Amino acid sequence: MIWERMKVVDAGRTYIFLATAKENEGTKPGSGFIQKLVSAIIVCLLLIPLSTTNSLANRTAPKSETQIKKEATRAFNSANQQLKIGDYKAAIKGYKEMIAIQPDWRAYFQMANCFKHLEKPKKAAKCFKLSLQEDNTVSRIYNNRGNLYLEMGKYNQAIKDYNQAVRMDPMNSWAYNNRGAARIFHQDVAEPHPRDVERAIKDFARSIQLRSFASDTAYFNRGYSFNLQGEYEKAIHDLDVAIKLNNQNVRAFLQRALAFYKLGDIVSAEVDVLAAIDLGKSVDELKAFTAQESFSFETPLEPSYEAGKERTAVTASGQ
Repeated sequence: MIWERMKVVDAGRTYIFLATAKENEGTKPGSGFIQKLVSAIIVCLLLIPLSTTNSLANRTAPKSETQIKKEATRAFNSANQQLKIGDYKAAIKGYKEMIAIQPDWRAYFQMANCFKHLEKPKKAAKCFKLSLQEDNTVSRIYNNRGNLYLEMGKYNQAIKDYNQAVRMDPMNSWAYNNRGAARIFHQDVAEPHPRDVERAIKDFARSIQLRSFASDTAYFNRGYSFNLQGEYEKAIHDLDVAIKLNNQNVRAFLQRALAFYKLGDIVSAEVDVLAAIDLGKSVDELKAFTAQESFSFETPLEPSYEAGKERTAVTASGQ
């Protein structure tokens, strides 16, 4: 008997080479049929499991790093779109999908921001912690967690996070601004937090120095701080800049009104208060503010659209 190799093909795919028997000269008549039958049976037995195994192998083949990254990026970008339109629950779902594909500090970071918007501070804090476990060198994570602590009234913890944010990135202007705010703004909470105006002013100055684009935030904060120090002319200078950059900043008008009043310029103070009314502050709110800051006007605080409009026009022309 002579054995030759026979190619077995199914649906155009090659599975196996199988040896089959062929009648040789001198072989008894009829023996070739039996040998071919045996070979055919063996082919059938081997063909099915090999085909199944090949199909399973194709389905369970591990994804490449490129594929994984592509899917994770797609989930992340989709979640960011949901975050952009304010659908925070849908965004959180998208970030969880990314994490299931490929854990990343950015997904946890954005989830924390979503929970912050949803007013779920504990979940936000947990996500910031998980984000830092993925990468503890990112300044933005410390800065935003500091903001969360600041809103919760945990000023000492906020300042610690802002300190770390500055260590990770000495050029992070927002971290300096926010640390200054933590040193200034406070409310009645269990955690002791004395005001540190001098150091806050330095933080605001550093933030202004580092900012690659103009923003009214740090100028307003420093102007407010100068008012606390009784340095009213410096306060007016910074508040002028804040209003020039954002003439809708009601708080800047009110703080400048206070500075004008303290310097004896009652007319300018009244004009700024009327501008605040024109921008939407109610008379009752303004009365509460002026009572808190211990200054009052001879003329009543009543809405005056024309006066407010005039003041707004003057501010705009100075931009």
